[in-house]
Amino acid sequence: MWSILLTHREELALLTLRLALSLVLGTHGFMKLFHPRLGPRRFADYLQSVQVPLPLFVAYFIGILEFTCALCLITGFLTHWAATLLAIHVALAIIVTGGERGFTRLPEGVGYEFEIALLGGLLALVILGGGSWSVDWQAFGWR
Repeated sequence: MWSILLTHREELALLTLRLALSLVLGTHGFMKLFHPRLGPRRFADYLQSVQVPLPLFVAYFIGILEFTCALCLITGFLTHWAATLLAIHVALAIIVTGGERGFTRLPEGVGYEFEIALLGGLLALVILGGGSWSVDWQAFGWR
């Protein structure tokens, strides 16, 4: 067992990264789209408060983007594209809301340090791809 893990540690690391990012971003996308209290209207209200134009459209767009790209990351299908789109989304979220929140979440529970961690993981997938344990590799030979 350990020899398999040591032999395939890069693949295991990329799979772990894909699954962790998918869990976080997919859950966020799902909640933005389908949660009865936290759905698109409430997210649109927040977007309007930070002066994002067309807040309801953007709320649905972001929810769909997060949810569908998370599905792509889980399977490793179009990993570079999904990670690139999500990285752009997270970077824009930091730019749009980061100045008012500051970096650290302490003591008020707000800040963009979590988004920086997401961005780092997404950029790693943009650079490295989904690995050999992905649909990209198995179906297309893409790294």
